[in-house]
Amino acid sequence: MANIWLLSLLFLITLLVLAAFKRSKSQKHRIPPSPPSFPIIGNLHQIGELQHQSLWNLSKKYGPVMHMKLGKVPTVTLSSSDTARQALKDHDLDCCSRPTLAGPKALSYNYLDIGFSPYNDYWKDIRKLAVMELFSNKKVHSIQPIKEEEVKKLMDSMAESASQQTPVNLNVKLLTLTASIVCRATFGVTFEDTLLSDNNLGEIVREAYEMMASFSASDFIPYVGWIIDRFTGLVGRREKSVRDLDAFYEQMFDMHKEVKERGSEDFVDMLLRMEKEKTVIGNGKLTRNHVKAILMDVLLAGIDTSSITMTWAMTELARNPRVMKKVQSEIRNQLGNNKSMISIEDTDKLCYLKMVIKETWRLHPPAPLLVAKEVINDFEVNGYTIPSKTLLQVNVWAIGRDPNTWKDPEIFLPERFIDSNIDTKGQNFELLPFGAGRRICPAIYMGTTMVEFGLANMLYNFDWKLPEGMAVEDIDVDEAPGLTVSKKNDLLLVPVNPKRRNDRNPPSPPGFPIIGNLHQIGELPHQSLWNLSKKYGPVMHLKLGKVPAVILSSPEAARQALKDHDLDCCSRPHLAGPGELSYNYVDIAFSPFGDYWKDIRKLAVQEVFSNKKVHSIQPIKDEEVKKLIDSMAESASKQTPVNLNDTLLTLTASVLCRASFGVTFEDTLLSNNNLGQIVREAYEMTGSFSASDFIPYVGWLVDRFTGLKGRRDKSVRDLDEFYEQMFDMHTEGKEKGSEDFVDMLLRLEKEETVIGNGKLTRNHIKGILMEERREGWANGREEKWALNT
Repeated sequence: MANIWLLSLLFLITLLVLAAFKRSKSQKHRIPPSPPSFPIIGNLHQIGELQHQSLWNLSKKYGPVMHMKLGKVPTVTLSSSDTARQALKDHDLDCCSRPTLAGPKALSYNYLDIGFSPYNDYWKDIRKLAVMELFSNKKVHSIQPIKEEEVKKLMDSMAESASQQTPVNLNVKLLTLTASIVCRATFGVTFEDTLLSDNNLGEIVREAYEMMASFSASDFIPYVGWIIDRFTGLVGRREKSVRDLDAFYEQMFDMHKEVKERGSEDFVDMLLRMEKEKTVIGNGKLTRNHVKAILMDVLLAGIDTSSITMTWAMTELARNPRVMKKVQSEIRNQLGNNKSMISIEDTDKLCYLKMVIKETWRLHPPAPLLVAKEVINDFEVNGYTIPSKTLLQVNVWAIGRDPNTWKDPEIFLPERFIDSNIDTKGQNFELLPFGAGRRICPAIYMGTTMVEFGLANMLYNFDWKLPEGMAVEDIDVDEAPGLTVSKKNDLLLVPVNPKRRNDRNPPSPPGFPIIGNLHQIGELPHQSLWNLSKKYGPVMHLKLGKVPAVILSSPEAARQALKDHDLDCCSRPHLAGPGELSYNYVDIAFSPFGDYWKDIRKLAVQEVFSNKKVHSIQPIKDEEVKKLIDSMAESASKQTPVNLNDTLLTLTASVLCRASFGVTFEDTLLSNNNLGQIVREAYEMTGSFSASDFIPYVGWLVDRFTGLKGRRDKSVRDLDEFYEQMFDMHTEGKEKGSEDFVDMLLRLEKEETVIGNGKLTRNHIKGILMEERREGWANGREEKWALNT
């Protein structure tokens, strides 16, 4: 019995010791912060189509070292330059292998390529081979003639588009450029001779990258994940992607079976020779699948990453015209205007261009998440333990937007690299477009020179403008999912020969056929145009039906037009409303710029608007304002409200009628409680958008159908009746020396005075009186707004 108790006691002590040991171990190994998860799927539900953005958003809450469970797989994501430095520099050997994932496995023929191979002797040998035979500086310089020929073809194509003023799809053009160079330099064939030239290059490349980066349920959910992948169609898509690429590789092999000139062995020839010779790479012989996997790296990485960077760079330059102008000025000032092609040596002089490319890589790294790593040995980052077998991700996209590292990180500002030693060689962890450590991309020099060479020639040979109807704000930066992140929507720009770079249309909102932008003009046109100008800028082009229109919405733009170019834009257009209410443009405001306008304006200034004339009517103003104050005093004594709209309009009408027309307001047709209605309607008809002005042939039908023509005719009749009453009242005898403005005009009409190139008629007088009415009553509206504020 005693033995039983002794054994029980020993067993209990053992359990306590084990529990204490486990607790001390867990306290010693701190797990990074983690968002809450679900059983089985873990945090998979929190990963969206754009994984880097999902992880970036989560890192804002859970920090730069974040632990997640992707199904059964423990994962740590690093989102700051310091945490990346600790992992990729201090503990590089502890996390330099690759995890086993279904997508990379299928496309790399069971991890036989450079990018996804585990860290072992095979990887070391194959990487060394690629560096020696493809990516060394010597090899890169040896293919420069091929680059020059292909870039020359691109420039010729863009020159043709420039001559026709047609937009260029830069996504497609730049992908074709890099594919042509890679095919000729690496595979020894022209791009046009391959399966990829059948208008599906972008689709095949994009799909391959998406399959490599896709979250496969079989990787993370045990037992049933493979069923989910088949049900969602992921397995089918992945198999098709493998078949498409395999067909390309087989075509390459068939083409290389042909007899080649001695000494012209390319990279594919070399690999096929090594296969035939049964060369040992790592611990085994090189096979056909090894060759295909290696070609996958060269094909996808070589084609896609450079074209992506050039497309994003042109996107940001188009969105930032100041930067575009500055980088083009640098290139042209440094290299002169007599070159047909910029050389690779010329790019060494282009410091600002290099800053533009760095800034592009900061905001748009080709691989936003460095290829996932598998932790070999436990290590710590920021005091948190990263256990072995953990999947490790470095979010380069998030590092480029880290406000603790970059000031104003969302702004495209190449000047941030002035006097900066930050480069892209893997030693500055703020900027890691090629990665860092042992798994850094071996093609840094090739990729950098390709981007510099392509962009320099595009920016030197052409100015770039947006397609008709597109504004800078319309350029999106939406991303397509995948291992690399390209621009989701095509970038369309119009190349322009530099000598024509000033012939530019202002930004414009998109319009419709026939009506143009008329649908965007509301009842209050000034507010509609103001809202549009917020998006399209202070100089904005519109098509109002058939009529081109430019709207200026800033003091600087107004100064240039109304001061620097006043004589170029001082006439008036022919519009139906002003035409009818001004008796065919014979007033001052709507008259075209000419001798008539000069004469009638001079007459109005001398007889109505001069300082002397204004002071001479001050007694009339005093009397009418006194009446107004007396009326308001009566309302004050009764504590009754005053309708300032009506009261102030009556005030200005009274002053105007007495000062200019020589009659009291109460004696006119306007005093019959309809003054506000007649004035408001006249202003609305003058400023209304009439379909007959903008839509040819059928616009007048629209105006009649909407009732606009009837309203306008009535407004003209109402005002004409007022003018005729003025003339009738002025035919009565007046005191000598009391001639007012209307008397003077009637006298000039009777004397057949020539104004401009014709005699003054009754309609001229009505048009001029319309202007007097418009200016005088406008003052009443301004007084009302002043009281409102």
